[in-house]
Amino acid sequence: MFREHDFCGLYMMLAGYAIENLCKGDAVDGLTSEEQIKRRELEEKVASGQLSQSSIVQECWKLTADEREQVKTDGKLPDRLKRHELVAFVTATGLPLTTDEQETPRTTQEGCFVVRPVPGSQRLS
Repeated sequence: MFREHDFCGLYMMLAGYAIENLCKGDAVDGLTSEEQIKRRELEEKVASGQLSQSSIVQECWKLTADEREQVKTDGKLPDRLKRHELVAFVTATGLPLTTDEQETPRTTQEGCFVVRPVPGSQRLS
């Protein structure tokens, strides 16, 4: 009745969400001392006009103190973390991946979109 491949899409979706949550947990975690120094340097460059504000997010994955407070206050993640971009998320965390593991974020990201019936931006009443 149930063939093994019938559950492949569901498995990929769940694996993708697990990886996504791991990465987002890393983003919400506090900055290490090295990351704090890097963030300060980037903020100084933004203040002097050498970089745009969006460069900080590209260079330093984790949430700012203000963003973390916003999450605590209203429970909502910043827009950049509301997407399902597993490849970008895993890359941003800097997690070391083996050659075999490097394919996993891409394939599970595809699995998330194959099974997910409704875009995340829509709410059901």
